[in-house]
Amino acid sequence: MKTTITTILTICLFMLSSTQSVQAQSEEETITWLKKNLGETVYVGEDLHVKNLDVSPCEISWTLESDEEFEYGNSYFFCSFNPALAGNWGNKGNGLILAEANVVYCRDYSGAIGSYYEHGSTVFSIKEGEEGFAEEIAKKLNHLATFCEQKN
Repeated sequence: MKTTITTILTICLFMLSSTQSVQAQSEEETITWLKKNLGETVYVGEDLHVKNLDVSPCEISWTLESDEEFEYGNSYFFCSFNPALAGNWGNKGNGLILAEANVVYCRDYSGAIGSYYEHGSTVFSIKEGEEGFAEEIAKKLNHLATFCEQKN
């Protein structure tokens, strides 16, 4: 009888300790994951490359630079958003990450015509990845937003 009770207590303690070891990612781990994966997957066009990607709980920003040389220089795109102001992030399908609010702002500079164009959006595009990848990005954005103290 004593052995049975000891065995049951050991099993309970083992189960309790194994559930305690499964924890959510830290802020730093989430930022590192997003920097790696967003840097490789943000998509606007074939001839654009992500540069200066910065990820923090209250702002994600990047610059896209065109490979195509125009008569007056290259085109640049400056994009940013606060993941915490987006509501709930989700996968819209077709490589689009969707926010509930209009939070993704891009300022486009066209070297060809020397002008700026600013626009807001509820989505940003990623390249096609493995199945479930868009959902994983949305989950990470929602998790990152929990670390932003500027949430309204």
